[in-house]
Amino acid sequence: MLRLASRRAALPTRRAAVRFLATKPPLPPPETMPLPAPASIPLPPPSTPETATAAPVAPPPAAAPATEAPPAPTPEPLVPKGDAFPKVEIPKPSAPKLLEIPPAPPVLHEAAAAGRGAASRLKSLLKSTLLFLGTGALLVYAYDSQAGIHRWVIQPAFMALTKDDPELAHEIAVKILSQNMGPVDCGKDDESLAFELWGKKFDNPIGIAAGFDKHAEAIDGLFNLGFGYVEVGSITPEAQPGNPKPRVFRVEESQSVVNRYGFNSEGHAAALARLRRRVLKFVSDYAALLPPALFPEQPAHAGIAEGFDPVEAYLASKEGSGAAPADAVGMPRSLQPGKVLGINLGKNKVSDPDSIDDFVKGVASLGPYADVLIVNVSSPNTPGLRNLQRKGMLSELLEGVVNARNLLPTSVKPPVLVKVAPDLDEEQLSDIAYAARTAGIDGVIVSNTTISRPASAGKSLVLQETGGLSGPPVKELALKALSGLYEQTDGKIPLIGCGGISSGQDALDYAKAGASLVQLYTGFVYGGVGLPRRIKDELAELLKKEGKAWKDVIGSGRPPKKVAPAAPSAPATDSPAPSQPSEEDFNKGLTEAKEELEALFKELARVDKTDAPIASESAEAPVAVAPKDAAAPVAVETPVPAPVAESIPSPAAEPPTASAAAATAQVPPTGAPSPSDPAAMPTIVRTAPKPKIDETPLAVPAEALLDEKAIAALLDPAAAQVQAGKTSDPQAGREKLAEAGEKANPLKGDKRWV
Repeated sequence: MLRLASRRAALPTRRAAVRFLATKPPLPPPETMPLPAPASIPLPPPSTPETATAAPVAPPPAAAPATEAPPAPTPEPLVPKGDAFPKVEIPKPSAPKLLEIPPAPPVLHEAAAAGRGAASRLKSLLKSTLLFLGTGALLVYAYDSQAGIHRWVIQPAFMALTKDDPELAHEIAVKILSQNMGPVDCGKDDESLAFELWGKKFDNPIGIAAGFDKHAEAIDGLFNLGFGYVEVGSITPEAQPGNPKPRVFRVEESQSVVNRYGFNSEGHAAALARLRRRVLKFVSDYAALLPPALFPEQPAHAGIAEGFDPVEAYLASKEGSGAAPADAVGMPRSLQPGKVLGINLGKNKVSDPDSIDDFVKGVASLGPYADVLIVNVSSPNTPGLRNLQRKGMLSELLEGVVNARNLLPTSVKPPVLVKVAPDLDEEQLSDIAYAARTAGIDGVIVSNTTISRPASAGKSLVLQETGGLSGPPVKELALKALSGLYEQTDGKIPLIGCGGISSGQDALDYAKAGASLVQLYTGFVYGGVGLPRRIKDELAELLKKEGKAWKDVIGSGRPPKKVAPAAPSAPATDSPAPSQPSEEDFNKGLTEAKEELEALFKELARVDKTDAPIASESAEAPVAVAPKDAAAPVAVETPVPAPVAESIPSPAAEPPTASAAAATAQVPPTGAPSPSDPAAMPTIVRTAPKPKIDETPLAVPAEALLDEKAIAALLDPAAAQVQAGKTSDPQAGREKLAEAGEKANPLKGDKRWV
């Protein structure tokens, strides 16, 4: 009974399910149904109205179709007939049938299948090969620094990405070149560009200025770009960070740059380690080609000979220190034939502004690795540095650096250059020319950045930033300073032009103004890695049109010198500046002075006898004698000595008095003209700077005509001291006087300057 009651209660639900199934769209035939998995899936038996009413049906899922089934009618109660209910037969569910998956079609032929696999592999191989060859061709194309992709794609993109941080672009470029990952100049330099300077051969006159590779990191990478001269630095003795950032600014409208780096340097130790690694690599790579005599012999003792490396032993010895291996085989210290390496020496900010010790330390530490040493006294970003360009200080600085260079223990002594600013007037240029001649340096670099803001720089607000300006606006200033310095030195001191060079015509302009070599920096920033090759090609074409080589055009653009008419007996005014007199010269001059004074005594004696003006018998010391008068001194005219340093009297000055003539009676030059002819008087060298108070040589403080006792004291000071009772030993008196003279001589011992 309970079972029958439960079946009756389920009838309405079953009827609703039957109606739902009747409204549901029929299932597709089994042949067209997708197979979810390669396995047999049990399917329910096909539903029929009879079985649907008896089979248990699960309620429809929540995602059933949107069609709602009509509400089921209320079932009528079944009225039993008699004592029994009608029987409902429920068929037994049959076993589910498995859906059979048809087997895969058989392979028609094994060779065809193998052919399809081979074709697929060949296609993949071709794609990989084409990709590899394309990448390789792009790399080979980009390997050449003159490739257009560098100038028109990579450089503009690089400048745009680093527009807000130019110093970042600088650092990235140096790092790439330091790893030898940069492009290479694949061209060949024209023969007309080759020249020789300081006994060193240059393949071309295009160099990179100091300031780009400050820490000597990318020397070989820069040489690979085609530069004939690479200058690293400035390098200071101690590491210093420089000025705070930002400190580099681009001026796009004039293709120039304003910077105030302030000598940021890693110091001598870091640069020295990198330079030493280059030498070690050179010796290791070319040990088989170096002369065997360089390397020490293997020790005879078996215990010592085991593990003995002659290369390492040579490099560890004194003979292998510095760049001595390159010097031994006649290679430049750049370690590349036809290339020259310059090292720029700087000064720490914390050092004494008047001290030259930082530069002397640089010579001793880095000099053995340099082809050229440069003293930088022109950076506007180090307080007090440009004061070293003053004549007295510059002379002492350059003499100290030259002496330190001469004391280097190497067989090759690098030439010494000084780098000056373009903001120099004629007097300052004259001071630099004088210091360069007297100190014996080997060249001058003109110029560094300028603190001025020429109109050609534009009107950008960046120009208001503190710092030095570089680029095309500097060219006019640098050319003017270089031309003036070339005139001051008469072309006898090599000059290097720097400032605003970005084309072959710019380089040629500097050469005609007197530059033996030119340097790039800002032009390289905007022109990219292909600029050195473009400048060299353009310069070669310009030289070819003129039919000259680079060495032939140096100084060819100077205007002809105007030579003033002079008397036949006038001496030449372009004689080199006198150097510091030696002891032999001093003794010779003293002997000649004695002869002059003896001749003067004879004339005085004759005057006393005749009481009349007579002509002098001495051609070298004519005397104009007035009538004898006890109260009036005798006017004596003596020859004026040759120009010495800056002690030259002005030609417009009044004739010397007798006392002044006797006080300044010095050694006349050999072959001096007769002073009887006023036109034969030596003229002042117009390029000589004006004398300074602290540099004027001391004169004998005499205001009246010397008497016999004073003349005797001049002839033999030691004897005069004996006669005066100051000493009893004439030789001791001479030694004391000589010692006192050396201390008083401004050309010897310590220098004094303002």
